[in-house]
Amino acid sequence: MEKILLLFPILFLIYWGCEEEQPEAESDTTPPLLFVTSHESGQSISEVITITAVSEDDRGVSRLEFYLNNILAVTDTTSPYEFQINTTQYDNDQLLVIKVKSYDYAENMARVVINLVVDNSVAVPLGGNITSVTYNLDSMTVEWLAS
Repeated sequence: MEKILLLFPILFLIYWGCEEEQPEAESDTTPPLLFVTSHESGQSISEVITITAVSEDDRGVSRLEFYLNNILAVTDTTSPYEFQINTTQYDNDQLLVIKVKSYDYAENMARVVINLVVDNSVAVPLGGNITSVTYNLDSMTVEWLAS
């Protein structure tokens, strides 16, 4: 019995010494592919627009971040990746800088920046919701809710 107990440490050392080292799992260092598909840099925009982006990664895309003038506006985690902007609150000829960042699950990041120019001079207003109309022989009053 004593001889068997002496064999255990020797067998353990043989087993441990022969164990094959497993290579470490490859780390993901490749950023996702990212494309803005709705607009091109330099394009004029008006009214309400939707910025649309497509992103792909061999291990999956975790999120897209949309920035408007360097301020994070929207984080989108599901495709289709979109962000809406109401341009009527900006002056004509104002430059809007749109930055889109795509992250994979390893936190690798791709970035696309486009510059858009506001031009609401050609925008057609949407119809309003008329709430009342009153009139007589001298005047007419129309009340509505703005669109």
